[in-house]
Amino acid sequence: MGRPLHGTAVVIAMGTKKKADDSAYWAADPDADKAASSALTDCRHSARDCRLTYATWDSGYSWAAVASNQDDAVYLVINANTRDEAINGAIRGCEENAAAKGKCEAAADLVTSNRAWFAFSRSASGTRLGVSEVSETEATQRALEFCRKGSKGAACQIAEVQMNRGLMLAPDSFTALKARITRGNAQRSAPANKPVPEKVAAAPVPNGNAECRPKGATLRCTSQCSNGNCVVTYENGCKIRVQVQPRFDSFNNRWDYPAPGC
Repeated sequence: MGRPLHGTAVVIAMGTKKKADDSAYWAADPDADKAASSALTDCRHSARDCRLTYATWDSGYSWAAVASNQDDAVYLVINANTRDEAINGAIRGCEENAAAKGKCEAAADLVTSNRAWFAFSRSASGTRLGVSEVSETEATQRALEFCRKGSKGAACQIAEVQMNRGLMLAPDSFTALKARITRGNAQRSAPANKPVPEKVAAAPVPNGNAECRPKGATLRCTSQCSNGNCVVTYENGCKIRVQVQPRFDSFNNRWDYPAPGC
């Protein structure tokens, strides 16, 4: 399968299936919005939490080739899917119109995938071709110039002008879709807001005088805490109320309160 003749948007949607990891669903269409809609529709048929996650633009290939022979047979192929298709088509068309068979060849410098205009001018002395990647006007002027140089005074006129499309640039609709997907991905990947710990007033503690705290190198105590409000009880019965600061546990995405020291 060759690349598309026309530019094509390729869009991927992701969704979660029951008891399974995320699955991808893709769609392609020259219309970016249609591609996005198709990808989401396919996703929603068998998954949940569907969202667009990726989009790319395939500019496609559009090839042109010209073949001719010494008998002035000229044949042009434009907008072919591949280089070989353009060359072979041009040679085949030239052979069908040539008096002498087996003499047609493709002009190497006229095989292109760029946007280009091909203008044919005719006179009593034959056919001339003008080519331009700038404009139709330039191709026409060149065709007439070549014709007049070889026409020996015969009148020259443009018979036809054809254009090879070349690479198809992404339209504004695709650019807008790409921006929406990028913003959505950024929002989903941003870290969640850390929860603010609830402030709970501490209950009064009897004998909460810090002066009763035992002295010595080794202390033993127990503690009882509620949302960071702790009562520390020492071996001598002294009770002291302390407040511990919460620490955020990023692994479990929650706040935890460490036990106070003695």
